[in-house]
Amino acid sequence: MIVTLGSMTADATAGTMAAPPPPPPVQRRSGAWALWERLAAKSPAFGRPAVFCGDVERTKWVTFTVTHTDDRLVRRIERFSDSPAGQGGLVTLKDSSWGLTFHLFHPPAYAGQPPGTQVWWGYGLFADRAGDFVAKTMPACTGAEILTEVISHLGWRDELPALLEGARCIPCLLPYTTSQFMPRAPGDRPPVVPPGTVNLAFVGQYVEIPDNVVYTVEYSIHSAALAVATLLGAPQRVPAAYRGLEHPNALIAAIKRLVD
Repeated sequence: MIVTLGSMTADATAGTMAAPPPPPPVQRRSGAWALWERLAAKSPAFGRPAVFCGDVERTKWVTFTVTHTDDRLVRRIERFSDSPAGQGGLVTLKDSSWGLTFHLFHPPAYAGQPPGTQVWWGYGLFADRAGDFVAKTMPACTGAEILTEVISHLGWRDELPALLEGARCIPCLLPYTTSQFMPRAPGDRPPVVPPGTVNLAFVGQYVEIPDNVVYTVEYSIHSAALAVATLLGAPQRVPAAYRGLEHPNALIAAIKRLVD
């Protein structure tokens, strides 16, 4: 039995151009978290899920997806960032109180996307702060208000009505997206194969893998490879984790960042 523990995207709620996303449900609906809670109630060897899912105010995240029926705003953003859609990296608005970041997708971003339709995506690192142009926190904002904040930061506030025309911004509130970064103690995350078990393994972002870092696809894949290798005796084909602290330059850079 190989079990995925927890979920970064569980219980997400979506808003509209005219309404903010509803608050997350008081009672968790996700089977991934509920299963882990039932397992953990039977043995401390299975970890402590409440450490990661028990404080939504500290783990929630707001993202938004924008769809346009024309390319006016997208072409303008391309010129601003000097990166064609789909070819550049994330663009972060450093002066934004929300820490707004966005990325343009090369069309088509999804199957059946109509010709001429443009799609891009963004998020806020500091969603609980008031916006600089819209005096609300990000979870309290409609899609139109989030898009207004982005356009205003880009310096095109005088053209808001024209740039908002034909746009559809859908905000999404994710209660647990940063939960894997919560402060933890030994035992909060179970090992991939708990001690004393011969037919059970855990995979995903909430297991303990020495020397590795969560929030990457590689972490989940590494956990799955370890589960299969341990339970089935298959050879491990996962490269060793990068050990950055053994590299002097990386260690010095980390110390500088901590001091700053």
